[in-house]
Amino acid sequence: MKRKTNVIYKCFNKLAPVYLCNMFIPRALSFVLRQKLYLPKRFSYSDASLWENLPEDVRTAETLDIFKRSRNKCFSASDSHTTNM
Repeated sequence: MKRKTNVIYKCFNKLAPVYLCNMFIPRALSFVLRQKLYLPKRFSYSDASLWENLPEDVRTAETLDIFKRSRNKCFSASDSHTTNM
């Protein structure tokens, strides 16, 4: 799943090939949907949810390396919350 968030990040930041970037289209709607992103068939609802549940500052990280580190911190923090229950 982490690999797919890397792809989404690269597409939104024009770091992926154009054909791949064109597959991701953010939805601009005035009401809240479960999924705010049109995804290619290779990506599941859980991939979109994973991306959308990342904090805004993680999704808009300046570089891919910063994105990966921040994302990993979010995942490890969420994992520790679920294991302590």
